[in-house]
Amino acid sequence: MAKEYIERGKLKDELIDLTPYAMCNAQINSDIDMYTVMGIIDEQTVSDVVEVVRCKDCSSYKQDSPGLGWCPVVEFVRLDNDFCSYGERRDSNEAD
Repeated sequence: MAKEYIERGKLKDELIDLTPYAMCNAQINSDIDMYTVMGIIDEQTVSDVVEVVRCKDCSSYKQDSPGLGWCPVVEFVRLDNDFCSYGERRDSNEAD
């Protein structure tokens, strides 16, 4: 099974939004409070991840034919689904 990654801040914001509901139903589990939940989230390990920019979405990629193109940065023929550490996402307004 693939690992899942979350943003701690976003999860905390969503939990805070649920707080009034949780307070109304406090009798369900009085052993745990919101501060305990926030502490548990803070203690979770995080992975060092970086979003991958596929060649087809890169500002440098020049498509020659369907599924295949040229990357002037690495001076190499690339498949649309390839990626590298130099990839920078193309602006959505930028033409192919």
